[in-house]
Amino acid sequence: MFRLACFALLLSIHGTMSAAGEPWRRHTIDGSSRGADGVRLADVNGDGLADIATGWEEGGVVRAYVNPGPKEASRPWPAVTVGSVKSPEDAVFADLDGDGATDVVSSTEGIDLVFSCENATGDKSGVRWLAYDKSPREAAWQQREISGPEAIKFDRVELLDLDRDGDLDVLCCEERAGLGVVWYENPR
Repeated sequence: MFRLACFALLLSIHGTMSAAGEPWRRHTIDGSSRGADGVRLADVNGDGLADIATGWEEGGVVRAYVNPGPKEASRPWPAVTVGSVKSPEDAVFADLDGDGATDVVSSTEGIDLVFSCENATGDKSGVRWLAYDKSPREAAWQQREISGPEAIKFDRVELLDLDRDGDLDVLCCEERAGLGVVWYENPR
């Protein structure tokens, strides 16, 4: 299973040389927490650039980042903490509630298991919740638990319409032997 884990959220490939024989340069876009895990990319604001959702496993936060563009990409990116939970393992952008605004769904190894961070602004552009003046907009996000209280360690989360009823369901991989894949049907 492909998994990108690092101690600071990085845009780098270590030990790799470019065609010219130069090592790739490392650019830290956020070093404010510990254990970035499950880094996922999506263009949430329609500007053609990859934005990032990730859980910081040791830091206990889930953050979303907007790509500031090529001229600013090597500096820290505009970001917002969208959730706080023990041991977030993976995070992904999606419109879970069908309101047209980007939400973040994350899986954890803690008792919170799978939770959503609902974008309460209703902003469909993906820009208003990530201020380019770098002032966080945490208050615009509401954290909600999706799964039950089972002691499950989820490794990865995916969202897709498994039952073809028009809404996104949550599909998770479980780390412990025996369960494998778990499906949470969206009740609408």
